[in-house]
Amino acid sequence: MTYGLVQPGLEQAAVAAEHICGNQAQYTGSHTGTRLKVLGQSVFSIGEVVDLVNRPRQHQLIFKRNRQEPLYRQLVIDKGKLVGASGVGPWPEQERVHEQFNSDRTLSLFSQLSFIISGKLWPFSGSGQIDTWPATTIVCQCKSINKERLVKEIHSGASSLPQLQQCTGAGTVCGGCQPLLAQLCGTKASPEGNSYWFPSIVLCALTMLIAATVIFLPEISQPVSVQEVHWLQQITLDKYWKQVTGFSLLGLALIGMLMSLRKRLDWSWMGKFTNWRLAHIVLGTLCATILILHTGLDMGENLNQLLLINFLLVLAIGATAGSLSSIGQKFLPGNSTAARRLVNWVHIVSTWPLPALLFSHVLSVYYF
Repeated sequence: MTYGLVQPGLEQAAVAAEHICGNQAQYTGSHTGTRLKVLGQSVFSIGEVVDLVNRPRQHQLIFKRNRQEPLYRQLVIDKGKLVGASGVGPWPEQERVHEQFNSDRTLSLFSQLSFIISGKLWPFSGSGQIDTWPATTIVCQCKSINKERLVKEIHSGASSLPQLQQCTGAGTVCGGCQPLLAQLCGTKASPEGNSYWFPSIVLCALTMLIAATVIFLPEISQPVSVQEVHWLQQITLDKYWKQVTGFSLLGLALIGMLMSLRKRLDWSWMGKFTNWRLAHIVLGTLCATILILHTGLDMGENLNQLLLINFLLVLAIGATAGSLSSIGQKFLPGNSTAARRLVNWVHIVSTWPLPALLFSHVLSVYYF
């Protein structure tokens, strides 16, 4: 086979040099993937992307974006498997797209739908990072070393790239996998920090305290006379302030759900994610505070009670997710990823009934 690329020649030469030196190495073939810089733009291509053979179950997915920095991504899928990909512009998932092509695994329908909407195949897993890849993934093709073995060596103390190379031999032939190895080591040694970890923890604790107050403190008793009205009841019994607090809660809840799009759709043009995460936590604390002013610690009945329980559940799980994220990144890097991901998913799922319950509540108040 003639590749027509320089990288396969370098890989073959590296394997030949290993054999000449008496070491074990195997050339398993090269993939027709290439990365270039053309007029300052990153260009990526692998597999079949042009002059495609007509196959019954083959289809293409294309994502385009024209802003300050043009973006083009193309996937060619046959029988659910990735047979080609190309892109112009930055593509954080590039390494994992390459791995998906090599592994010959089926690409889920969810990933395909996510690509159509956002240009990302794995929107919830930080898929540009090797720590989210399956354990059986072959990271070093020349030495046939998978991620599972590399992770074991890292846990055994090989925390730097040279130590990992010395223990496993990965990245010592062609060197093409060295960026992945460095990333895998860095996942444990130097994770991305969160400069707002302390205020995040304080606000999350405050939100959980307010939610617990609504749940466990009894409802304020009805006043015997107008001179004995509690200050909180002056707000909850006043129709004007009832509307102000109610619509404030509705608006903040909708903003909070929309803010999550910053991460889910990778809208980096909106600014740093850490700033938005802190803003999301502040918004949650405001919601918890206004919730007390709106309800007066009254849990309500029927749909109103169900709405309040769902609201409190969203706030409590969200505060737990924020605390885990802040504490984990600051004190337990690399050891709390699974827990954070699970709680984040529970937080997202718990918000699904909220729009319908809010609509039902507003309809019952103003229509009936």
